[in-house]
Amino acid sequence: MLSVANVQAQIPVILRVTAAEQADSIGCNFVHELCRITYNAILSGKVKLWNSSNKEFRIIAQSLKEIDASANTQFVNQEVIYIYEMWSNANKELKSTTSGFLFSNRNAKGEDVEYGFVEYTDLQEFFLRERVETNANGNFNANLASFLNSKNYNYQFLQFAGKVINNINDSKSIRDEYIGNLRFNVSAFSMNEVPQKLVVWTLDRSTEMKSEKVATGNDLLTAIGDYLKNNQEVFFNLGGDKVFNYTQKQN
Repeated sequence: MLSVANVQAQIPVILRVTAAEQADSIGCNFVHELCRITYNAILSGKVKLWNSSNKEFRIIAQSLKEIDASANTQFVNQEVIYIYEMWSNANKELKSTTSGFLFSNRNAKGEDVEYGFVEYTDLQEFFLRERVETNANGNFNANLASFLNSKNYNYQFLQFAGKVINNINDSKSIRDEYIGNLRFNVSAFSMNEVPQKLVVWTLDRSTEMKSEKVATGNDLLTAIGDYLKNNQEVFFNLGGDKVFNYTQKQN
């Protein structure tokens, strides 16, 4: 069994994070969202993709596209990613510092396709700014930086303190002994974050029943319709040209 008694030291950690292990209760598929945001950041030219964690040479965005095309794979649809971090646990204050991510894929033949390594410092701006595409369980304003800081995703250990971890039982032992009930990076994000939801609702005109709510709903629809007919530039700026041709005289 791996000893984790020296809890104050900076411990190098490599996490293996699988898309299939991300539960809906987390709020999103962490792997898919990390790949999506990283891919867009690489294509923007502001983030460097290296051949490996040793950073021997850079892979440009066009080369990444060519890798996907030749292997018939998609960077955004990776099943497994690897996260490189340093952990410390001093006086029951659990901290982690992310150094980077290793990306790879498999083609239809089951052959490995290596994409490369991206440093966290390059991605930090995007992880803070870009909104995560969450499901109904997620926070509408969530970002990947908060997921990383809180470790709010499912993972297994690939390495811990230099030792390869090749089974789930050892991963569980490390969690129980090193992490326990502690939370990561408590001071790095707001403890008073207010969960927010994006709610989409529809209102249909009704003639089936008479009530104050039905009448109010119909009045609202009439008012909106009159406004848009009298301000057609607003209607078309909102995408009305996808519904009607502006040369046609229709309600």
